[in-house]
Amino acid sequence: VARSKRTGRASTRDGSSTLQVRAVAYFNPELFVDARLRAEKHKQEIATFVADLNEKLANPRSKRNTSAIIVALDRKLRERDLLSAYRVRIAETEVAGRKRYRAEAKLELAEWKRRRRYDGFSVLVAHPELKKSAGELCRLYRAKDAVEKDFQIIKSVVELEPIRHRTASKVRAHVTLCMLAL
Repeated sequence: VARSKRTGRASTRDGSSTLQVRAVAYFNPELFVDARLRAEKHKQEIATFVADLNEKLANPRSKRNTSAIIVALDRKLRERDLLSAYRVRIAETEVAGRKRYRAEAKLELAEWKRRRRYDGFSVLVAHPELKKSAGELCRLYRAKDAVEKDFQIIKSVVELEPIRHRTASKVRAHVTLCMLAL
């Protein structure tokens, strides 16, 4: 669903020329759901990772120190680009004369909400002379995705090997045959 459209001007660094574009912001409920499900999956991965790490740290033979624990947590949080979304703390206790550690990764709710606020929203940039409504531009953009998915199917399911053509007519013929096969 298209929310708004605007025409804006931007100048190059030297200020010599301007570029005029048309922007359309729209909300896609499918992208919203996908982004939220993916975010919840990442939260669960972090919780599972911390639980597994604490289980290993509870083992009397564990030789990990605080810096090794922090590196492991840092690596996992960076993997999902969640470093600023969690506050990490290492608790230290002494059991039978040996130091024991427990890792905690607490979700920063304000940061999490800030990251989630644009889930499902997209901005399309088009040429200002393209005479289509905001809704038509969104449909045109989303139709491109269908074509890309078709080619992904051709490459994966059909297991089409790369073929190199030297003329435009052979390329067109090859694409036509691929689409027919699909």
